[in-house]
Amino acid sequence: MRVLGGDFWRRESARAAGPDAAGTYVGVQLLRGLAAVMVVVFHAGLMVRDRIPEIGERLVAVAGAAGVDLFFPISGFVMLISARHLAARRDGWRVFAERRLIRIVPLYWLATTAKVALVLAVPAAALHTDLSWWHGVASYLFIFARNGHGLLEPIVPVGWTLNYEMFFYAVFAAVLFCRRPLVLTLSAVMLVAVLAGALGLRTITPLAMLHPIVLEFVAGMWIAALTQAGFRAHPAAAVALALAALAALAATSALAPAEIERARLLLWGLPGAALLFAAVSLEPAIARLRWRLSRLAGDASYSIYLSHGFVLAFCGVAAAKAGLHGVPAAAAVFAVSIAASVAAGICVYAWVERPIIEFLLRWRRRRGAPP
Repeated sequence: MRVLGGDFWRRESARAAGPDAAGTYVGVQLLRGLAAVMVVVFHAGLMVRDRIPEIGERLVAVAGAAGVDLFFPISGFVMLISARHLAARRDGWRVFAERRLIRIVPLYWLATTAKVALVLAVPAAALHTDLSWWHGVASYLFIFARNGHGLLEPIVPVGWTLNYEMFFYAVFAAVLFCRRPLVLTLSAVMLVAVLAGALGLRTITPLAMLHPIVLEFVAGMWIAALTQAGFRAHPAAAVALALAALAALAATSALAPAEIERARLLLWGLPGAALLFAAVSLEPAIARLRWRLSRLAGDASYSIYLSHGFVLAFCGVAAAKAGLHGVPAAAAVFAVSIAASVAAGICVYAWVERPIIEFLLRWRRRRGAPP
């Protein structure tokens, strides 16, 4: 396809457009870091609004919540890239499931346990948490349940996204078990799930994952399939696509949350997928850049995502005890809390998440599990 005298699409060898020597798509890692920081910015704005009420909505960056809609396409992309070879193995589904459980569960269970302890020890640090036995069990099992405030979120509030992730992983493992074509079968199953949700099944609380947002995983898988086939956008077109996606996300800051939720797949999911495709298309250029801090933020994105709520709670309590008020103070708390959240997340990654994963992988190898 030719646009303005240039190639809008390019087809290259998978190696030319593929990951670096370590098997990592640097652009995707940078997007992971961006997505995590976006969510931190959104929640930092909410925290400041709660603790310094006179600022109103001025520091609540609604579009930051779209970081989730960047994470989901990335997840679909990474799952297909990293696990597609498992489709030919009889035990591929088990290998995939073990890897995902090792990657996701330990840190999340630690975060959930820490949140329970925090709520019991310092109730003022958690303004929106109300514990109950079923809500606690459901939180550990990645099942949707309403908390004491009627909100459909786990004990660690950001864990609602992991319920969707686990649903996607379960479907992915089932397709591997049945040894069916991954992309087409997963796409069909996810579409049927969304249609079932639209017909009313989503109103049953444990089935809340039958939501259109799961199609963002599908978008990521199709981008991965195109990438593996050697397709990518022309660099100029990729840059234009990324700028248009960022502009589209920024424009949603003026919308009310209810308006966004009604068309989330279009308003946030589509720009998120566009950013992913642009980053993958620009991979040869991005991989040459030495953005160590940004790449570290990408590596630590999961830790940042799970731990930032604790940091923001601490910052909020400190701001309240200090009696801070006014826009300048709010802006300072906002900036400091974001920086502290990212720094703490990187520390959690280095000292908690990575050692746990390495230990579990060594244990798995000692059991004779395949590499």
